[in-house]
Amino acid sequence: MSTRTLPQPRASDIQRAKSVLSLFYRSRKTPFHYRQIQVLLEAEFYHITITQAIYSLIDDGILDTLPFPAGANNVTFVFPSQLSTTPYKDTLLSHIRAKAKIISLYDNPEVSKILGDHFESLVKYELRANGLNLVGTNTNQYKSRQWSGSRANLDVIAEHQDGRAFGIQAKNELKPIQRNELLLQLSICNYLGLIPIFIVRYMPWSFLPDITAQNGFLLTLGTQLYPLGFNRLCQQIRAKLSLPESHVAQKLRQLAPKMRTAWPIEVMTEIPADASERLSIWLRTGRLPQRSVN
Repeated sequence: MSTRTLPQPRASDIQRAKSVLSLFYRSRKTPFHYRQIQVLLEAEFYHITITQAIYSLIDDGILDTLPFPAGANNVTFVFPSQLSTTPYKDTLLSHIRAKAKIISLYDNPEVSKILGDHFESLVKYELRANGLNLVGTNTNQYKSRQWSGSRANLDVIAEHQDGRAFGIQAKNELKPIQRNELLLQLSICNYLGLIPIFIVRYMPWSFLPDITAQNGFLLTLGTQLYPLGFNRLCQQIRAKLSLPESHVAQKLRQLAPKMRTAWPIEVMTEIPADASERLSIWLRTGRLPQRSVN
């Protein structure tokens, strides 16, 4: 397994992110929380690049932050520094409270478990549809071997009739997996003799070499999937966390053409068709299919 360290964002990428964020906030009088900015811009920059660009703009006096309770955690909101002054402070706090209220509707243990269970059930269906036999869930044991290095488990272990066996991780979260968690799961797969498969909403593509070093597969969906019955909640979240396309200046769109404006959540009862096809191609041929741009 690869033991390389995660490369830090290049100075040029941080500088470009700073240019994008400066333009993004130039005439904006509303706060955005860290995760919101990272997700809207993740097709352009890794989350860590956005974070470091924000830190730098704070040091430059261009942006300011305010932690605020929302859901299971305190959420840090980012806004132009002039909004923290007296004439704008009441309006700023009003916007923050409104967004924090929406965040609290989905950032809580109950909803997180529902989303995780829903996504895992969709992944299991997809694996069965591709001819795999599920032989274990939430386990670190396969045949005569059991991982003893930690209490961590794999979400699913599945076997193919041709003799291949897979360790599958399914993550339906807005935040990316941490690299130490990724390496741990790869270690478990390696010890148990399993081919790793990661099916996730988002993962930095800089992690891909670690997975392919073990002949594994990474499938990113881009969208967080909700079960039936959550249409109203999804509408509320999208209304507050999306960015109207009309609010994106032409210069900003030119500088960050892949920036998304719609918050990436959908009520879905199956894995998106393009993702399903990519997984199927890889399982049949062992070749990495071309990925679509989310």
